[in-house]
Amino acid sequence: MKESFEELVKTVKQSVEKCPWHSRQTLEDCKEELQSELKELFEAIDKKDFKNLKEELGDLFYDVLATMFIAQKAGILDPKDVIESVNAKINRRKPWLFDENSNVDAKEASRIWHDVKAKEKSKIEVKR
Repeated sequence: MKESFEELVKTVKQSVEKCPWHSRQTLEDCKEELQSELKELFEAIDKKDFKNLKEELGDLFYDVLATMFIAQKAGILDPKDVIESVNAKINRRKPWLFDENSNVDAKEASRIWHDVKAKEKSKIEVKR
């Protein structure tokens, strides 16, 4: 899977850099693409069209990666920072994943996630 992911990242980055259409896209354009693909994904889920689900997930994933590279091109962020940030968030909000002795049920997992999220959000608002 690692090789497939790395190949996709390389392909999307090349598309954003070299494709005449894609290289001119802005974050505003990305909003429309993401919204359209998300709508198609929801439709596939609602219809239980699992054959199409794979395609729609792929399209949305492509557009999320493209958005990261478009933001990078605009000097807004580094895709590596996005990946590291989401990894850190999951580690903070789902600590039981990394504790072999943890025995958390769904209700407790949800409570922990929301408690940690609320604490993070209150710290952000205090800083503002």
